[in-house]
Amino acid sequence: MNEIDLIGNFKMTASDSETPITMAKSQLAAIAAKSDKILEALNRVPGVEEKINEPWLFAKITIAENYVNTVLSYLMYHGEDQHKEFHNLPTTEDKEV
Repeated sequence: MNEIDLIGNFKMTASDSETPITMAKSQLAAIAAKSDKILEALNRVPGVEEKINEPWLFAKITIAENYVNTVLSYLMYHGEDQHKEFHNLPTTEDKEV
């Protein structure tokens, strides 16, 4: 069972079967899958473009992108070891939008 400390950080307990790494992988996979689904809907489902034209939706997408960029930047550039291998990983940024 997860516990939350006073400032909202998750703390793992011994009874958890998932580690922080497996949780992160699962959450990132879910983010990627849902992002792909939204993008596909925008490209192929009639009427979705009109629905997404809400300012609060643009704000949520902007916040999500910012959070993901922050995590990636931290992993790539934090500390002495600048992880150059990140630059060789395949990305979907070139995927048709």
